[in-house]
Amino acid sequence: VFYLGTLPSISGRFCARLEQLHCLHVPQGEQRTRFVERYRIARLNADFCRDLQLRLFRSYASLGFDDLSWFPTEDLQSLMQFAQTEVSRAQSKVDELKATKERQLLQSLRFNEADLTTAEKALNQLNERFGPYRSELDRRVGTNG
Repeated sequence: VFYLGTLPSISGRFCARLEQLHCLHVPQGEQRTRFVERYRIARLNADFCRDLQLRLFRSYASLGFDDLSWFPTEDLQSLMQFAQTEVSRAQSKVDELKATKERQLLQSLRFNEADLTTAEKALNQLNERFGPYRSELDRRVGTNG
């Protein structure tokens, strides 16, 4: 399944499902024009067609890739909204544990450092995971104003 993104005139997000192949009889001549007018909802940009060929080849020829530039900006913004929620939760957990540590130190109580270390590690992992997406979105926002 290859994600195609949004279409300007239609709401929703679309993908090409390539696990099934179908044959389609497209009429010729004048009937073809009517057929296309009736059924075509969008057309792939010529640059995207070439890029799609390369992506298909690379998806089979390599173990994966981290190309983030093909995501539509709207999808990156949605992803970063989700990511920010997760990062905020993790940051709150770290802050809460730090406050607990300080409170327990003032009361001469023992604090379990492992809990704080685990929470900080989880926060760092989230920031690392979503960092490339954040950078790509920042690059676009900076370029497009």
